[in-house]
Amino acid sequence: MKDSKRSAGIGGILGVIIVFALYEVFTVATNLAMPAREIEANSGDVLAVLGQEVWHGVGGKLLVIAVMLSTIATLETTLIQVTRSLFAMSREKTLPEFLGRILPVRQTPWLATIAVAVVSLGLFIGSNYVGSVGTILTDAIDAIGMQICVYRRGLHVLDPRRVHPSDGAVVDWFGVGGLAIGFIPLVIYWVKGSPYFKQKPTLGSVLPADAV
Repeated sequence: MKDSKRSAGIGGILGVIIVFALYEVFTVATNLAMPAREIEANSGDVLAVLGQEVWHGVGGKLLVIAVMLSTIATLETTLIQVTRSLFAMSREKTLPEFLGRILPVRQTPWLATIAVAVVSLGLFIGSNYVGSVGTILTDAIDAIGMQICVYRRGLHVLDPRRVHPSDGAVVDWFGVGGLAIGFIPLVIYWVKGSPYFKQKPTLGSVLPADAV
């Protein structure tokens, strides 16, 4: 890759900017096309109503198809990211080695993919009993925020309010529960003496080519 040290970072920043711009344009366009009362009354199905406003009859169906395809694409992207993480962790012997098994033909971590799909399906089914989409997203963001604060504990450990951003039961269960589950393999493979835990931190430094 040409200028590999800069290209990945620039690509990531440009991607965030483009996605942010698209969301802003869509938000502004939605508020211009639909009054606030109509948006609030159809909060669970805004896209279908917006489609009828923009293109009556066919518009709503096209937006439903677009959302379905984007959801599939997002799921595939999530599967790729998580399965690669599981594959790398199994290779470093911080997770069970079977998660790193790959298909001989396609060279993909198939067991890790199945594991992620099963967990995702379970979370999807469980989310139907939590509440509205807005509630689910808010709780998920708060739970992830809690985990990030613990991850950056060197900066926030002295401020309990920042380590524990919400008092919601769902946030507590998912935030603290997720961390607790993550500690299980960490302790197991640390006790087994995995070489990964003996490495020096490389955050902020560039590894030599023969170490990658």
